[in-house]
Amino acid sequence: MKITEERIREMLVKAQKAGVCNSAMEDIAECLETGGVTAVLESEHAPEWTVWYACYVLKRRWPAAEKIILKNRYDAYKYAKNVIKGRWPEAEGRIMSSPYFSQLYARNVIKGRWPEAEEVIRKDAAVACDYAHYVIKARWPEAEDVICTDAQAACNYARYIIKVRWPEAEEELRMDAEAVYKYACEIIKAH
Repeated sequence: MKITEERIREMLVKAQKAGVCNSAMEDIAECLETGGVTAVLESEHAPEWTVWYACYVLKRRWPAAEKIILKNRYDAYKYAKNVIKGRWPEAEGRIMSSPYFSQLYARNVIKGRWPEAEEVIRKDAAVACDYAHYVIKARWPEAEDVICTDAQAACNYARYIIKVRWPEAEEELRMDAEAVYKYACEIIKAH
C-alpha cells in the first residue's frame, strides 16, 4: 500500500471512524495541506501515527509504513508489542540503542532475557534493576556493580530481588534519605 495524498485522506476518514485523537488528525491534515505527503511522512509524529493506524484501524502489520516506524525506538517497540505481537528483528538494533526500551522489549515482547541487549541495559542502574526484577526474576550479578551506584535502584534491588542486606550498596544508600529509610525499615529491620 503506497502512501499517497489520496491514501492519507482515506486513512484520516478511517481513523476518525475508529476514534483517533482529534488533535493528531488535525496535525496530519495540517501537514498534508502545508507540505503534502512529504510533510506528513517527515513529521516527528509520523511513527506514532502509523503505529496507531496499524494497531487500531488496519489491525495488522503495515509493511509500507515500517521504515517510518523505525525512526522512533519507542514506536518501534509499541509496533512489535501491539501489532506484530512478537519479535521484530528489523527494529531490534534501533530499540537496543536505549536501555529503557531494551528492557521493555525483553519484558513485554520477548518475554524473557535478551542477551544481545544486556550490555546496553546494564548502563542504567534503574533499568538494570527492573530487568533483574521483571525479566530475570532473580539476582543479576553482572549488573550489580552498576545497580549499587544508584541509591534508589540499589534499594529496590535489595527489597525486591535480594531480600536481605546488601552490604556492597550500603554506602550509596546512605546518600539518599528516602532509600536508606526504606532499606532500613524493609531489609535491616525485617532480618
